[in-house]
Amino acid sequence: AVTGQMALEQSPRELTVQEGDKVNFQCSMTGDNMWSYYMYWYRQGPRGTLEWIYVEGDLYGEGFQDHFKGSVESSKNRFTL
Repeated sequence: AVTGQMALEQSPRELTVQEGDKVNFQCSMTGDNMWSYYMYWYRQGPRGTLEWIYVEGDLYGEGFQDHFKGSVESSKNRFTL
């Protein structure tokens, strides 16, 4: 990342899973403070369509609340799903 610019990194970047598999995604921020932003998770389908999963504050997209758990650790600049 260029010094002085905010950057996000997701790990893993992409993943193919079977229904029922348990997975963990983590987003880390450099160059700024995560508490300055509203953080969202989206899922991108094979055709590029985006589906909203989670936004900090425990709000979930339709159909996702029972299967996903999001959390934000602003002090560590870490956002997990």
